[in-house]
Amino acid sequence: MTKTTKKALFFLLKLLFFLGYTNQAVAQNAACDGSLYLIVYNDESSVLQRIRPASGKQSTQVENIPLSTPKRRITCLGFNVTDGYLYGLDFNTKELLRVDVQGQVLSLGTPRNINMSDEYWAGTIDALGRNLTVIGRNPITGADHAIFNININARNTPFYAGFSPLLSDGPVSLTDLAVDPILGVTYGFDGKNRQLVTLGGSGVSNYAFRAVPAKLSSLFFDKNGQLYGYGAIGEENGSILFKVNKSDGKVTP
Repeated sequence: MTKTTKKALFFLLKLLFFLGYTNQAVAQNAACDGSLYLIVYNDESSVLQRIRPASGKQSTQVENIPLSTPKRRITCLGFNVTDGYLYGLDFNTKELLRVDVQGQVLSLGTPRNINMSDEYWAGTIDALGRNLTVIGRNPITGADHAIFNININARNTPFYAGFSPLLSDGPVSLTDLAVDPILGVTYGFDGKNRQLVTLGGSGVSNYAFRAVPAKLSSLFFDKNGQLYGYGAIGEENGSILFKVNKSDGKVTP
């Protein structure tokens, strides 16, 4: 995912609003109607998209929602179940951003201790809505090497990014992360090796998963623990949804 000027980048919300939380803040911000949200970046401009997947005879519906700051390039997108907001990073400034489903973007400042020289592509929020976890990538080597956990519920600002090294048997370039809402396992997709991985502590494990033809730019779960990926097979093909087998990493449209 390095070609960013002409090709749209899709950063999918990792948890669909299938979860049915009744927290008042969630009810005011995000309807639990099965919609999913992503941010499309193309030609130096971003837009929030709301997608209602096909159901029965109803075809997939896509609604474009203008962002209040469309020039921002937002990555590491995750959904916080405790307040109903999306959180992510500004790819260029490393600011922590809060986005509502009406497209209003609020800067929460640049987290202390975050490596300003790294690139940040993959991220997720834990199931309790406490931390936004982002993966730091060396822009020269293209390999991931660091994990930062940003406590988005902290009362004191600027927020702090806790660091730990990313450990793996070989170079990886994670495109996204998603947390299983039932088992609590964090999954990722390694774009370099085109395979599913799990992230435990600070270690990446890929031994159980096969390489696949698709390159997934986003991962997310439904309420039943089914893992999905959004991506494409080949540069010439458009992105589609895939079901991902959590046991072996196999993907099926």
